[in-house]
Amino acid sequence: MTIITSFRIYPNFYQGFEYTWDVNTTLADPFPWKFVVEQSYTPYDKFEPITPVLTNVYRYLETKRRMVSKDNVLHFRLKMTTPAGTYYSDMIDP
Repeated sequence: MTIITSFRIYPNFYQGFEYTWDVNTTLADPFPWKFVVEQSYTPYDKFEPITPVLTNVYRYLETKRRMVSKDNVLHFRLKMTTPAGTYYSDMIDP
């Protein structure tokens, strides 16, 4: 079963990126559900958290603008932690 059914990024270099996600409606893990957006410069490097821990929410909007080289591709994933386990979304790039 896919736990994180979608993870989307809406790039806005002026205001910051917006991240939204959905969780499978059949997931029976107990609350709280905690989410962290993670970023890496390559798909093979370590992913670093770029958001605070977000509890029981499905959207995050960055509060500062991003300065990113046009040649630099960033990779993102969502980490979800519940009392029953840890799950990751598929990796995406905006």
